[in-house]
Parts: sequence; structure tokens; C-alpha cells
Amino acid sequence: MNAKQATIDRFTNLLDGSIISSASVSTIIDYYETKLRNAPITVKENCNITRKFKETELELTEGDYWDVDKSHINFQ
Repeated sequence: MNAKQATIDRFTNLLDGSIISSASVSTIIDYYETKLRNAPITVKENCNITRKFKETELELTEGDYWDVDKSHINFQ
């Protein structure tokens, strides 16, 4: 994929084709220039969705991962 198309895909709203409102002009240009150089792209800040997932993950306990109903197990 070329740099121009990758930048369009990254910063275009899929619903109506507009530019994502949280993206600044400098962010878009930096992204495009990085894609041109084939340099690794680093994410400077997380979007609200990613941040919410990380907050929820930090709030989980071991019990949340191992919530198993053992009433059906026969221990004979």
C-alpha cells in the first residue's frame, strides 16, 4: 500500500468519508512522511476506545478471568 492511500485510510471516517476530527494537520503530515520513509510508526496517544480497554483491563482481577461454575464437575 502506498503512503498516500495508507494516510487516507488511517485518518478518514469510515461512516461519512470526512477527516477524523481528533486528527491534527501536523499529525496527518507526520504520519504521511513516516510512511514515505517506511519508518516504524509510533502511536503517541491512544484513542478513547483503546484507553477505555486499558482502564478496564487494569481494573480486572484474577477472579474475572477464572469465573467458572464448578457445580457440574463430578469429583468422585
